[in-house]
Amino acid sequence: MLNPDWRIIKAFLIRCDELRMYECLEKIPELMGEYPEYAPKIWEVAEFFFSNGRLRAATALYEGIATFSEQLDAGRLAMCQFRLWQLAIRNNLGDPYASLRFIPFRHRLPEAYVLDGLLLLAKNYAVRDRWEEAENYADELYKLILTVCQNRRKYRLKQRHTTQFPLITYYGEACLLKAAALEQQERYLESMEWIKKSAVLSRFEKLDEQGRMEAERFRVLALGSRFSLEVKRGDRQIIVEYVIFMREYESEVLRGLIALLVSANTYDYSIDQLLRSFTDLNLQPVPPNGEDGTEQYYIDRHSYIQYCYHYADYCFRRACYDVGAEFMFRALELVAGERNYVFVLQCTILFEKHREHFTPGQTAQYERLCEKIKNHKEPKTTVFRDYFLMLVRGMSSPCVEEGAKRKFFYI
Repeated sequence: MLNPDWRIIKAFLIRCDELRMYECLEKIPELMGEYPEYAPKIWEVAEFFFSNGRLRAATALYEGIATFSEQLDAGRLAMCQFRLWQLAIRNNLGDPYASLRFIPFRHRLPEAYVLDGLLLLAKNYAVRDRWEEAENYADELYKLILTVCQNRRKYRLKQRHTTQFPLITYYGEACLLKAAALEQQERYLESMEWIKKSAVLSRFEKLDEQGRMEAERFRVLALGSRFSLEVKRGDRQIIVEYVIFMREYESEVLRGLIALLVSANTYDYSIDQLLRSFTDLNLQPVPPNGEDGTEQYYIDRHSYIQYCYHYADYCFRRACYDVGAEFMFRALELVAGERNYVFVLQCTILFEKHREHFTPGQTAQYERLCEKIKNHKEPKTTVFRDYFLMLVRGMSSPCVEEGAKRKFFYI
């Protein structure tokens, strides 16, 4: 059989996207099975779709390429998995399956993409309250960005690939993600050391306008992290200063209220008047209409869920059971479509602790939410197939450490 002309195939792929005939693009694996030499060219078309925002078409082609991964070199295969990872969490930051699919390939990417991949991995696990994993990837990111900065300063190396953000962003995010992970594990003294590191920006010289804006952003974030940490450690003298800071930087209000609630619940004091002073603000994040800001929406959504939980706990401790139940149910409703079993378990323990104070209607509502979480169906995934193929092809040694192998099938 004669090979079909590639120009015809390319025109067909582009026309399928224009007509939204995605079911045709999903049959690309059949074409690649018969004509494997076209795999690199189909990869180029997928990259064209991705760079032009035609994401559904790009996803269909990347999936086909991943199915016949033996036709690609290791670098392109890793980039293919990275693209699928980006597309999967674009509207679902915190997706556990997508991260597992990408993790084994992360160190086969070009350096610039490794930085982006590690940053997304740390955030992905943070919004699922998997703080040990978030800490591990923050560590990887921190070590890599130090190496990158050192090499570029020592050897005056130029970037082969443009990073999505200035280098200062990866450094600051790594430090603050590490600090947040330690804070959530109640390792407060260690967390404070990483907060201080995030403010040490001397290795980033000659910052452009974007770099200076990032430096200012990290200054504010580090200050907010320090306030949060001190309050959680029981320092009530700093609360007035913290509230002034929250009023000045509205983006810090949600994190600040969570810290104050945690402290009030831990050290048993009232913050009713303080909470009333923020009732004029709408704390629940609004889903974005387009793609821009989606990642931040999921981060803010996670913070709001935590706020609802800690506020419910605060209300229960003060015998305000109806208000507490309302906020706990709100948190469970928001987390129902996620696989965040750590948080669900926390809510279950909190409910059972105060079950005797709930009305039959509230108990029935709680049971309905639990049933909804139980019956949530996960999307189909090829993560285990991809991992198996990777091992068969002998790719495991440079990109999957022993610890990751043992933990890979834990979700």
